[in-house]
Amino acid sequence: MSLAYERLAAEAAAGRWRPVYLLAGPDGLQQRAVVDALRAALVPDELREAVEADLDGTGVQPADVVGAALTPSFIGRRLVLVHDAPWFAAARGKGGAEAGDEEEAPARGAGKKGKADPLAPLMDYLDHPPPDTVVVFRSQAPADGRRRIVKRLGQVGAVLAAMPPPVDELPRWCTARATALHGVRLHPAAATALVARVPASLDLLDQELGKLAAYVGVGGEVGAEDVQALVAPSREESVFLLMDAVGEGRAHDAFTLLSQLRLQGEEPLGLMALLARHVRLLAQAGDVLAAGGGPDRLVAAAGLPPFVARRLLAQARRFGEADVEAALEALWESEWAIKSGRLDDQSALTGVVARLLGAGADRVRPAVRG
Repeated sequence: MSLAYERLAAEAAAGRWRPVYLLAGPDGLQQRAVVDALRAALVPDELREAVEADLDGTGVQPADVVGAALTPSFIGRRLVLVHDAPWFAAARGKGGAEAGDEEEAPARGAGKKGKADPLAPLMDYLDHPPPDTVVVFRSQAPADGRRRIVKRLGQVGAVLAAMPPPVDELPRWCTARATALHGVRLHPAAATALVARVPASLDLLDQELGKLAAYVGVGGEVGAEDVQALVAPSREESVFLLMDAVGEGRAHDAFTLLSQLRLQGEEPLGLMALLARHVRLLAQAGDVLAAGGGPDRLVAAAGLPPFVARRLLAQARRFGEADVEAALEALWESEWAIKSGRLDDQSALTGVVARLLGAGADRVRPAVRG
């Protein structure tokens, strides 16, 4: 199943472009893919300066955008890109409303208390957009779908929420991207490992795919071991690995991971919060196992991606109920020791990991498969 940005890019490449686009959200890769497809379909490279207009949304008004869109092009086509467009995000006014946002405005062009609505020229333009002109608004801020202008843009053209996709869709995306753009095969275990190590950002995932492709060469296959060797784990993945080491009694590995996180600039209190969250998830996983449940039940209970739920359940099999309770008690006592001034945060964090390792020393055993 393709993502929304992929469908919009494919439409544009096939010559079925919309008269207006709103690309809103922090994921730059999705926005660039749509813009690149539109450029390729609309604007010959040698004529870009004559056909394409680039506007800074922070320095122009909607009327200026309309003016640029209505400027004739000698080849009949025109592409207007408006970067950092500020008119579509959630309003910051009292009650979340802005001029022109009411469902029942008294008249187009009139905002609150008779003030002119700056979006009125754009609303008028959207009634009859020229067929060979495409206007693309780009914004890092998500669009507020309640706003009349956003609703109208969606009716006339397309509104893309350029947000990170659900985590469980990312392995498929990585596999397809690796083949289509980087010319390598991505083993399923490698796709899962990559998504676990990189935050849910298509930009960052694509950067790592490029690095892995350069390592194995065109036509090669990326394995899980390549990901582990070349891709630094995220904070959350590092905590997962640390708890794996604790569960298996690998003290050296646990403290090495802890040192790496500190060298990366992670603060002790932040790491303790991540550890506490992870242990609470382990407690939930233990409850699911005790009730005879599996990954689907943990996904529903904790709102986790399926592959994370499977890993948590496997980890929970190494920890008994008493171990999890001891871990939560150690974290609580360390937090109290910091707040009371008995320990500094670094000593408290090191002590927590030592206590977790000590609590598990008498029950270290291989992971149970299943």
